[in-house]
Amino acid sequence: MRLCGRTELEEHGWLIEMSRNRLVCLLVPGDALSATTHNQVRMSAVRAGVDVEVLENASILNTWHGRLGLLSYKVGPPVSMPFTDERFFPPLSVADKVRRNLENGLHTLLLLDLDRNRENLDPHTALRTLLAMAQRRNYDNPNEGTMACVLSGLGQPWEKVVCGKISDLLQTEIGFRSPVSIAILASLDFSEEEMLSAFCQSV
Repeated sequence: MRLCGRTELEEHGWLIEMSRNRLVCLLVPGDALSATTHNQVRMSAVRAGVDVEVLENASILNTWHGRLGLLSYKVGPPVSMPFTDERFFPPLSVADKVRRNLENGLHTLLLLDLDRNRENLDPHTALRTLLAMAQRRNYDNPNEGTMACVLSGLGQPWEKVVCGKISDLLQTEIGFRSPVSIAILASLDFSEEEMLSAFCQSV
């Protein structure tokens, strides 16, 4: 068994060569084909004449809004938040997409990047980065008053869902465990408010 990072999958020629004369299984959490990188591996294999079989899996992409009690027709496209450091600040398009969803009354799933050890980007860091992006764009939204939910370990014994204003979430130490995602909430209707209050911990 070999633990692969993103770079190894993006430069996946070695994997295709290995697959020519042996059975190879690529294990991916969630919906494997929702990631462009995994479909690129699949396409390269098909072009190389390697048979590919896909076994579907449950994914945060099609379960999160139901778990929160949000209406499925009020869900916009998801957005990925990569790690940032002193050499790399994520593209401001992350804030662009979140803002577009909010303006259209749509909730956004913010997918937090994973490191090599399968640990998520810290949700506090992700929220601070999102606010910094919005500030660089001079956007009114998202802002510290925007409602959000941090979803930790959905379907696991340690599952935790915490909702509140971004400013309140940033002040709350809860001890999230991977996998973690963040829902950025647009305006809620009455039924959504009721279900959120029943299904989530508020801060």
